[in-house]
Amino acid sequence: MSERSADLEPFAVRRCGLGRFEAVVLGLIAAALVYQLMIPPMVGLADNGDFHRVTSPLGLTHTLEDDAEMYLGYVDGKYRHVHPGYWHFVTAETFFAMLAIGVSKIVSKDGLFDIVTMGVVHSIFFLAAIALILGAGRRYGSTAKYALGVALILVTTEVGYVAYFNSFYMATAALLALCLVMAFALRAMQAEGSLKWLLAYFIAGALFVTSMSQTAPLAVFLAGFGLLLSPSRLPRLNKAVAPALALALCVVAAVSYRLGSPRSYKNLILWDSVFLNIIPNSPDAKADLTALGLDKRWIRYSGRPGLIDPGELPFDAMRRDVGGPSGVLLFYATHPDRRYAQLRRCAERAFQLRVDYLGNFEKDAGLPPRAKSQAFALWSDLRLKLVPQSHRLLFIGLFFGAIFTGSLFEMVRTRRRGLHTLMPAFVALLAALALGQFLVVAFTAGVAALVKGLWLFNFLFDSLLVIAFVWIVNLATRLWRGVATRRRVTP
Repeated sequence: MSERSADLEPFAVRRCGLGRFEAVVLGLIAAALVYQLMIPPMVGLADNGDFHRVTSPLGLTHTLEDDAEMYLGYVDGKYRHVHPGYWHFVTAETFFAMLAIGVSKIVSKDGLFDIVTMGVVHSIFFLAAIALILGAGRRYGSTAKYALGVALILVTTEVGYVAYFNSFYMATAALLALCLVMAFALRAMQAEGSLKWLLAYFIAGALFVTSMSQTAPLAVFLAGFGLLLSPSRLPRLNKAVAPALALALCVVAAVSYRLGSPRSYKNLILWDSVFLNIIPNSPDAKADLTALGLDKRWIRYSGRPGLIDPGELPFDAMRRDVGGPSGVLLFYATHPDRRYAQLRRCAERAFQLRVDYLGNFEKDAGLPPRAKSQAFALWSDLRLKLVPQSHRLLFIGLFFGAIFTGSLFEMVRTRRRGLHTLMPAFVALLAALALGQFLVVAFTAGVAALVKGLWLFNFLFDSLLVIAFVWIVNLATRLWRGVATRRRVTP
């Protein structure tokens, strides 16, 4: 190694936690993001009607005027600045959009907002989180860092994830916040006694639970793990920081769930959970309507989405009679056969990353409506082939059962050896978040929204696969080295 290289690498490791290999991995991931998001024809995700939740209060509107082009089929690459609307939704995605609008006002030549600016902002935060994760991976040995780097290149460049960066979907903020949560958690685990990483973890957690209503209930898992991150070598006064931050996170999540979305949106979610999930799939629809507290005449709404002529649907009466989301949960709790059937339907769609009805390209690209990008789709295609095509609910149960069992085993093993490590608890946290997301979507989302709703579950599932891959490669390497050592020692 040259003298110059010897000077540069310690600086990179000390300041960024990255060595040469990690820098190359990060550069390859960044190059893949640039290729997909910024080089024409750029890849994004068409608006399904949700963009207005972020764009309206920030004063942005589509430049396309034809609804057939504006929604579902094509990505609208340009947005006009208009008078801001009302703040009906409070979401962390607004934070990223505000940053992008600020950048756009500086660099835009035509005065329009370019969706690629959202891609740039999202990518910066994403790459920052990946850099921190790669830096943390160096602490687990050379084999682990190489396995982690290869796995991250494959997963994080997947178009099924990256396409969301050129969009205003609230799920994008959830994914970015989740990446930051993982990165800060790993750093806090490795830097015991550092309030800096603990505070960063809870800030990222607040972004996560306020990104969309589906993530708010998951605050309890993040808060619980945050208590484990509480530095043990601090004065008594500072030891109260972690419990206070955990409580604050739960309060923020509760307030966000209560006030972060309008009543009309919550009514829509409740309507779809009843008339798109329970009633159409019921063997005795009238009996289920009665169990939900609804008159049997409501059967005429079976299979009717809440978005179709919402002004004509009796949302408030339905919510009053059912008793809100708690009424639906009570129904599933008292009807195990319906609960199992709904979980099975959700599991059948659980591993499809890409939404069939949303296009990836602008109309100017010359491709048909709802066309999908074929670049960097290797991982989504591969995982569909690897995951069983039948009995997927059983597969999910076995997979997460193995994860929790392995985490518990590692906790016991490391404690008996006198070691203090939170990695098994960290893995259990990701598994709990994934299962929590799966259950929330299963019992609230309509059939048509399952694939998009389970997008975050898929990312958590892939994160667990990455960890499992690194652990298996590391274990195999240790076993191989042990066998090689015994062969050399044996006469």
